[in-house]
Amino acid sequence: MGIKILSSNLINKIAAGEVVERPASALKELIENAVDAGATKIDVVIRDGGRALIEVTDNGAGIERGELPLAITRHATSKLDDEDLMNINFLGFRGEALPSIGAVSRMKITSRTADADSAWQIRVIGGNVFDAVPVSGIKGTRVEVEDLFFSTPARLKFLKTVSTEAAYCEEVVEKTALAHPGITFTFSTDKRQGLKCAASGIERRIEDVLGKDFMDNAVKIEAGNDTVSLDGYVGIPTYNKANSRYQYFFVNGRPVKDKFLAGAVKSAFFSLMAPDRFPAGVLFLKVHPDAVDVNVHPQKSEVRFRDGGMIRGMVISAIQNALRGGAANRTVSLMSVLPAKEPSRPPHGGNSFSEAELKVPFYDNSLAEKKESGYVLAETERQFDYSPEKDDSSQSYMITPSSSVDNVEDREGFFGGEYPLGTARIQIKNTYIIAENADGMVIVDQHAAHERITYEKLNAEYVAGKVVTQMLLIPEVVELKSEEYDAVMKIKDDIARLGLVAESFGAKAVIVREVPALLGSIDIKKLVQDLAITALEYKGDDFLKDKIKDVVATMSCHGSIRAGRVMNVAEMNEMLRQIENGENSGQCIHGRPTYIKLPLNMIEKLFLRK
Repeated sequence: MGIKILSSNLINKIAAGEVVERPASALKELIENAVDAGATKIDVVIRDGGRALIEVTDNGAGIERGELPLAITRHATSKLDDEDLMNINFLGFRGEALPSIGAVSRMKITSRTADADSAWQIRVIGGNVFDAVPVSGIKGTRVEVEDLFFSTPARLKFLKTVSTEAAYCEEVVEKTALAHPGITFTFSTDKRQGLKCAASGIERRIEDVLGKDFMDNAVKIEAGNDTVSLDGYVGIPTYNKANSRYQYFFVNGRPVKDKFLAGAVKSAFFSLMAPDRFPAGVLFLKVHPDAVDVNVHPQKSEVRFRDGGMIRGMVISAIQNALRGGAANRTVSLMSVLPAKEPSRPPHGGNSFSEAELKVPFYDNSLAEKKESGYVLAETERQFDYSPEKDDSSQSYMITPSSSVDNVEDREGFFGGEYPLGTARIQIKNTYIIAENADGMVIVDQHAAHERITYEKLNAEYVAGKVVTQMLLIPEVVELKSEEYDAVMKIKDDIARLGLVAESFGAKAVIVREVPALLGSIDIKKLVQDLAITALEYKGDDFLKDKIKDVVATMSCHGSIRAGRVMNVAEMNEMLRQIENGENSGQCIHGRPTYIKLPLNMIEKLFLRK
């Protein structure tokens, strides 16, 4: 077959394959054109998930009659003034959207400029262009796309269900609405009203799109230098999602779905959230146009930064600083506790209630500010005797206090606010510490709390290059699989700087001679095996540089007080003091809460006293 030039119609269909992947892709191009036209109000209507109809109406500048044919010509645009593709100041600039959409649909464009006597309409059906005709219409532009992909029916087979495609379309509107809070947006599908938000400030717009619940559980992000500025909001660690759907990124006002930025946000929440959970957030990044390439993807959904490392570092540090410094005592609803049956007339004249909220910590760095390290157990602190007597009916151990706290000064120390987590009262199931503070009751997960304490201490020692180790009286030999052995040997020098000294001991075994003193008595075999698995998950020469926190987290988990360990009151109180003095003490390294506060008023609600 000889070489020949393709027809314009076929070229447009090929371009449509890149630009118009699904109805949401076409909608994105049309909305961006409306924004670039200076619209202050954009209305979107779709039918059948966008297959039957996509209609975008705006009150922007409009298109002159003579320019309507140019608008549906490939590589024609009003958004590039010169040959510099690195200086992009508009959302759409390729000059391919309208001709590509027209090549695979039945499209009508109706537009009127401010000084025109009437509106003009041009039609494109499967790439065939008809002459513009005068019609009635107000200032602005309305684009109607019907029967999308009718001329390329094979593409229809790859579309998802109507509801799924409609959801993709609404997501496009949401992202554009977040990027441009000064524009009013409406979205409806199959006669159902969806998103509707009036022009407003960014906080109100975020609330319109993500909901009030997000704003109630978010902290503000602000950072920048001479060339880059970053602002927005991220949800606190306990406000997390099952996927990344609630992460919105904008670069110079352009919505992007960028793995680079998503990875930076995920790293900022390391050790504050379970690995299978995702933070929510809305982040706006502004950089000089020549420092970012927005022309690396046909749909302009990805970008490439000139200095990606600097951007990544700014995102991570800005989020971590905001989490540490913002609303340190905030709490979020963990669960609702409902009575089995609400009585019609509460006793003691109390009010009936529908639910009581248990509270989990946000990011309690403020605890350390309230009490400096160094705690001496009060001599009059209550002690408990664990009696072996059993109640046959409940099969639970009876607990009898041997003394009480009568000293007023001691009570004021524990309940007057000097110790935010109060004083330990009892240990339940050798797993949870029950403490009393000035506000009510605190329940502590002893393993989760000590895991966080150990992690922060070990990480601090590593960063300072002063990890304290202890020699093993009898070195431990650990047998491994071949791939695990190779992984451990590859990072043996790195983990040695963490205090774990391991050497080769045969073909597939390692011998451990020293361990970090912080870890105390641990199962060394299990620790080495888990470290090997961690190393296998993150293969590469820069393993420790990129994944040092994973190693520290693995070691901290093994060096922590386990559930089932019996603790006396002095040990429990010492743990409470360390939580108060520690950083990031609200969550363990897996993102679970370390303690829950149950205020007195909530306890009274449970007993129908309020």
